[in-house]
Amino acid sequence: NKYSCLFFLFMLLMWYFFEKKVPLRSYRYFAYVLITAFGATVLEILTYKFSEPGALIPYNVTYACLSVQMIFIHSFFACLANYLLSLAGIDSYKNFKLKLLFIGSWTTIVVVCGLNIIFKWAANLIDGVYSIKGVGFLLYAIDAVMVFIMGWVLVTKRRNFRFLRKTIALFLFVCAIIAGIAQELNFAPMLDLAITIFCFVLYLFGQGPEVDVDRLTGQFSRRFFDTYIKDKFALNKPFALIVLNLDDFKFINQSYGVSVGDMLLQQVGAYLENNYSTYTVFHYGADQFCIVIDKNVSRANDIASDI
Repeated sequence: NKYSCLFFLFMLLMWYFFEKKVPLRSYRYFAYVLITAFGATVLEILTYKFSEPGALIPYNVTYACLSVQMIFIHSFFACLANYLLSLAGIDSYKNFKLKLLFIGSWTTIVVVCGLNIIFKWAANLIDGVYSIKGVGFLLYAIDAVMVFIMGWVLVTKRRNFRFLRKTIALFLFVCAIIAGIAQELNFAPMLDLAITIFCFVLYLFGQGPEVDVDRLTGQFSRRFFDTYIKDKFALNKPFALIVLNLDDFKFINQSYGVSVGDMLLQQVGAYLENNYSTYTVFHYGADQFCIVIDKNVSRANDIASDI
């Protein structure tokens, strides 16, 4: 079960990091969710191997591995809660109270799980038998409540009914995660499987970059442009926007055919992305492209003249 989860999480990580990067903070939050889930699964496998009868691993190393694994698994829930908030349009990076809450939560996780090496108050592992102690029960209970609340916030905040069904489905999978926690507390380890399935669902519903990329040219699409610009305004940081049209594009389509026009769009898109890779390029419409400049904004006029 755990090896299968590890394999699927590894595949998901590879897909995610080799695809076109989407320049939104929520996508980075999803990366943190994947990394913590993957790390927790790897460390859990190592912990069980270290604690098997006959293993030549020092006792302190086994408990150190167990404690770090607990830090990763509880950090996963903190990252997941933060990501669900970002899907609801609430950015903890800008909200001081939320930012303080997440920093405090993660600090508590590190301290409590780190001291488990000494006090054994959160979890114990003897001869491969894993048992959760009182503090461990409390941590998992907090995880379940936190993820449930953030999932509910996501359902109530998503006003766009086009995404409502997906949002409700995500909320149901949040409930599945909570069920996985309950199984974990009953010493039936299904949490890894629930987390892995949930990560796949998140990826398919909202994180596959292909939904935000124009299939013809390979640049970001107009649909994603609206989301990206809203995010830029929310950050309250300066940026410049260059919009360009191709001259006589209609004539090219009529004279040489639509396939030649498509090739021209692909070439222009590739030119813009290769020469201005530090900025974000969009295929906005038929013969329109946009470049959003959020670094060295003062160079916008020079870049426009160069193009």
